[in-house]
Amino acid sequence: MNLKRLMFGLGTVALAVASAAGSYDIVLSQPTWVGTTQLKPGSYKVAVQGSTAVFTDGKKTVVEAPATVEKSDRKVSATEVETSDSKITEIRLSGTSTKLVFKSATTGDTSAH
Repeated sequence: MNLKRLMFGLGTVALAVASAAGSYDIVLSQPTWVGTTQLKPGSYKVAVQGSTAVFTDGKKTVVEAPATVEKSDRKVSATEVETSDSKITEIRLSGTSTKLVFKSATTGDTSAH
């Protein structure tokens, strides 16, 4: 059953964003929020699964965040991460004119850290 669900998800991704298939490497130089999770500085892979962006660190899924897949006004040669107030707002995917748009989410209080 899980295999069917996985195949359906992959098929949906292939149809919805054929040019954005696969995973993309990003490097964060400072703590950055995606959804309600704060990612530590480091390297991550981002994959699109339907309307979800899945961030992995090696083979471990770190966070899944809702994202809207949109057509960008330009094709980028390298994956670009746009942030605002330490929150990821967009990721433009390398070799495509596809971008992932993240809605602003309420983050936890980091003043105690």
